[in-house]
Order: sequence, then C-alpha cells, then structure tokens
Amino acid sequence: SRGIVADVEEVASFWALGGRALSGVGDRLIAATPSERTTLPRPPADTLSRYRGEGIVLGHPRTQDGDVDPQPLVLPPELQRLHTLLVGATGSGKTVAAVTGLLANQDATDGATIVLAPKGDGMPEAYCKAHYAKYGSLDDVLYFDCSEVLPAFSFDQAWADLLARKPQRMVPDLDRITLLSELLGRPDQAVPAIQVTGTNGKTSAAAVLTALLNGLDLRVGTYTSPHLQTVCERVRVDGAPLSEGGFAERYAELAPYLAEVDARSSQHVTFFEALTALAYAEFADAPVDIAAYEVGMGGQWDATNLVRGEVAVLTPVTLDHPELGDRIEEVAREKAGIIKPGAVVVSAPQPQAAAEVIAAVAAEQQAELVTLGQDVRVVQRHPAVGGQVITVESVTTTLQDLFVPLSGAHQADNVAAALAAVEGFLGFAGGLDEELLAEAVSSVRVPGRLEVVGRGSEQAPVVLDGAHNPAGARSLAQALQEEFAHRRRVVMLGVLDDKDVEALVSALAPVVHCLLAVEAPSPRTAAAERVAKAAEGLIDDVRIAGNVEQGLQQASALVGHGDAVVVAGSLYTVGAGRAALDLDPA
Repeated sequence: SRGIVADVEEVASFWALGGRALSGVGDRLIAATPSERTTLPRPPADTLSRYRGEGIVLGHPRTQDGDVDPQPLVLPPELQRLHTLLVGATGSGKTVAAVTGLLANQDATDGATIVLAPKGDGMPEAYCKAHYAKYGSLDDVLYFDCSEVLPAFSFDQAWADLLARKPQRMVPDLDRITLLSELLGRPDQAVPAIQVTGTNGKTSAAAVLTALLNGLDLRVGTYTSPHLQTVCERVRVDGAPLSEGGFAERYAELAPYLAEVDARSSQHVTFFEALTALAYAEFADAPVDIAAYEVGMGGQWDATNLVRGEVAVLTPVTLDHPELGDRIEEVAREKAGIIKPGAVVVSAPQPQAAAEVIAAVAAEQQAELVTLGQDVRVVQRHPAVGGQVITVESVTTTLQDLFVPLSGAHQADNVAAALAAVEGFLGFAGGLDEELLAEAVSSVRVPGRLEVVGRGSEQAPVVLDGAHNPAGARSLAQALQEEFAHRRRVVMLGVLDDKDVEALVSALAPVVHCLLAVEAPSPRTAAAERVAKAAEGLIDDVRIAGNVEQGLQQASALVGHGDAVVVAGSLYTVGAGRAALDLDPA
C-alpha cells in the first residue's frame, strides 16, 4: 500500500496475506514459485547418486526443504550418447537446464554445438546469447529452425482453420475460452497482465507499454488485434512477432484442445478465442515476465478477460460497435469489466457519463483509479521531425523533453497512460530510471498509425492511418492539420459497413482535397459508392477507385511536389496499402 511507511527493521515484521484488499504487487509477493507449485517428490538418494560426480552439469536441485543443493546434478558420460528429454512445468527451468548442459558439453568437446528448434520458440536464441556471452563467437554453433522448414502443421493450414472459426454472431460468454484454458493448464494465469481497452488507441498504448517494460529489463508478451498484413503480428514476445513456422507449430499443439472444446460446446471455439488461447500458451511457455493484452471488443466478455489483470488501461471510450450498446454508459460498463479486484486503473479523459461508470466500477472493485489530466498530465507538446517532443508528469515520474516517434496529441496521451500503467504495475514505488524510459519510448513503432512512408524525391509521401471510426478520423484530421505541412492531400478511404461512414467522412473532410473511395479487402466492407455519397457537398473532388492497389496508383498520379497521399479507414485498408507499397509485415 502507498499509505504505509516503514523502516528497514520494521519491514521484516510484515506479513502479506491474500485477499481482496491485497494489491497486485502483494499478490506477486505471496504467489507460489514454480518449485513450490510442483507436486513431484524429490527422488531417492540412491537414484540421485547416479547423477553426481563427473559429467555435464545440468544445474542444482533443491533439497526437501526447498534450499539449493550445493552439489550439482550432472549427465554422466554413459548417458551423453543418448537423447535427453527435459520435462517440467512452465517456468520450472527447462530452458536454463538445457542451456547449462549445452555449455558444459561445449567445454568438454571439440565439436560444434547443433541446436534444432522444432517449436520455433526462444530456447535456441537463449542458448546462442549464452554461448556468445561466454565464448565471444557463434562460429561453432549450427542453428536449424525446423519449424521454418518442415512444420508439423503448415501456416496455411493454421490460417485456414482459424478463418473457418469466424463466428456468425457474437455470444457474450466466456465458457469456451475458460474450458479451453483449463484443458491447457490455465496458461492465462501464468504471468501478471496489463489489459488495454477503449475505442481507439489500444494498439498504440500496448506498443508503448511493451517498450517501457522492455526498457526496465522485463520480458514482455504483447497481444493485439486486428493485424495489418499477417496474423503473426498479433502475438509478440519483446516486440518480435511469431514466425509463420512458430505460429503453425503452436497452433498444431492447440488443435486437439480446440477439437475437444468444440465437441463439448454448442458453438465451436471462435477465431478470436483460438488466437487468444494461442497467446496465453505462447507467453506461458516463453516465459515472459508480464503480458500486455489488447481487448478485442468490449471487455467483460472478451476472451482476454481471464488473465491476471493487475492494471487496467482505458483509452477514450466512444460509441463504435453496436453490439456493445447505443449509449455511452453501456459501452463504458462493458469496457470497465476488465477491472479486477485491487487492480490499478488508468483512464484517459472520458465523456462525463463514461467517467462516472469507470469510477463506480473501480470503487466496487476497490481498485486505485489514476486519471489522465488529473493525476497524470502531458504538460508540454510540440511537433518534431519524425514525431513529437513531450513532457509528462506522472504519479511518481516526470519525463521531460521526451522524444516520441509518433505523431498526434492522442499519441502523447497514449504514452502518458502507458507510463502510469507501468508505475502502477510496479506499485507506484518510484525510482524509475528516466533515461532508460526515454530511450525505450524513442524506439516505439506503431505501423499503420500516422505512419509516414517516403518514396524518394520523385513521388509524394504516403501517410497510413487506421482511422476506422469518427473519433479516429477526428484525431487524424487534427494531426494532419497541425503537424504536417502538405500542400494538397489525396485521401484514399475504405471502411467497414458497420461504421458511421457519414460521420467519419465529415470529420475528415476539412483536410481532404480529393477523396478516392475504395472497398476495404473484407467481406464486411462498406461499398465505395456509400463512401463517395457521404462526401457529396463536403469535398469537391470525389472519385471511386477499384481496389486498394489501384486506388494507390490513381492517388499517386494526382499528387505532386509538396502533396501527400493518405491511406485511411479500416485496418484492412491500411494493411493492403502497406502490402501495395512493398512494406514488410509490421
């Protein structure tokens, strides 16, 4: 608790007891470690004696009392010619034991170390880092990522199976994802989590969270949606997306559990539920220190809401998905459903009705509410080349003249919210290294959010932004007007049919000189004719293009020096724009 002050001698007398009043930090203090959770008895002394003495050191076991045994376990010479299987629960030290044994083997032999990675996970990378740290070279390490060559379950098969799981209707329940997680051994509970919900800015906030936590030397799993170019973007460890081989292998492991839940349920596991379970398993096995989860839609009934949510971040809440309600209070209550007992809640400035709901739910859950504009403030902001420079005063930390490689006032708020969330996760203890945090923020990249793509001196730049609803369109228009000195803008717009197309176009109209209406590459797209009709009387030059690639070609022909092409609307449109520009997946 922030209200208790104790000196060093008094601290030893404190006891941490579980309960609703205990903070997330307190929960972590009393949580069982992997060794404490194991139910396996210690092997008899005569069995252990075979693995003492000379051999490849695997590590130090624990005594019956849980103390570290000073005598290591080894793999004796007569067993070194055989295959070795390391078995243990998530977090029990399999990777460390494997790396230790491989390094010992390297010391004892003259040959190369050959590392095969059938799962495409992080173990080979962990070994390579340890090997390089010890020997200063990787010349004698041969690394074969088998998942990239011969996956047991191809990426195309995994993607096809996922697409077949797209639901025909949304059902507000957690039954299937809960059963699936239980069959998997509750990987959702393996690590603490920060959840991010809201209407806009969730992916950006999650990206900043990841950078800040990485900057504090924590290993971070990040789960976001939707993706721009490949589904692998949705599941990341330390910012790096899963490879296609790694994704296929993980999905192959998940497949029998999906089939079991399908058989037991009236409705199959959905696309998003399957992906969420995949992220749960990936982060538990990595393992990561903390996971940042972007809510798919809403909050209370979202598949991500099983996690140990120690911090809840709520970006601005507006009306968007009709499934969540047609009043702001309804939407806010659904999104506030991610707030867990005793958690820290970080909320962006909200409409009054939404703010009241969030405050009420936080009080019900005995959660600590931190609000942007009151407890956390962006006190200074000005545009800079490649982004902006801001000063943020947070609960325990002030970051002055912080370079943020993202444009727009809304992104400054996302940085402030992420900083407060990190402080909350660490118990508002203070003492954070401001230089490390500043360096971390300067590395943030969020493709498809006011992303500027230069095309040389002969062609106008392209600005890509997933302004998929009226609130996003207003933020885009404000940023274009205040931070980009374009002479003319040709905006290619493709949105989904369930959005308020008319309000979205109206918000963009003041910064658009020519509108090219296209259809987003999705079955849910709004017709290009509807987009064009919404612009009548608001924009002088309105045209209809074919697909995104054709629209980009047409837009490029309409701009000259000092102009810009803007690709906006659905993230499906933005993703297709990135592909047409030959940009690698994010």
